[in-house]
Amino acid sequence: MLNRPRLVWLFAGVLLGLATGCGSPSSQATQPDVTQAQVRVPVPGSKMTAGYFTIHNRGLTPLTLTGASSPEALSISLHTTQQTEGTMRMRPLGDLTLAPDEIVRFSQGGRHMMISLMQETPLTAGSDMVINLHFADREDLRVPFRISAL
Repeated sequence: MLNRPRLVWLFAGVLLGLATGCGSPSSQATQPDVTQAQVRVPVPGSKMTAGYFTIHNRGLTPLTLTGASSPEALSISLHTTQQTEGTMRMRPLGDLTLAPDEIVRFSQGGRHMMISLMQETPLTAGSDMVINLHFADREDLRVPFRISAL
């Protein structure tokens, strides 16, 4: 049998759990889906390449992608390609916010990642390169990107 002080603490704990949504699916961050993740083999003699993927925000709140990194890269930056005065130009993308259930595609000729590889990083078609996607309001997401030939 529980004595009165223990019963009060037990009841307070249950109320606190309910108030904070502890254990409910809506209180847990829903991981975004990343599909079609690929990195191109660089042109011979170059240490620059591009990465593409599709990201789907399956959560109930906006999701902000702030950048990317990899142990195999000196740097990775998010870019977009825009036509300006008849010329295609690459521009830094900055943070990208996805609304709930929004799908955004990073593809050739549009949004993409520019990847500056380390000198000793050979990329072989068919292998994987791990890229960490960074978000403003959640933990990083570790994604294997398939290396594909030009």
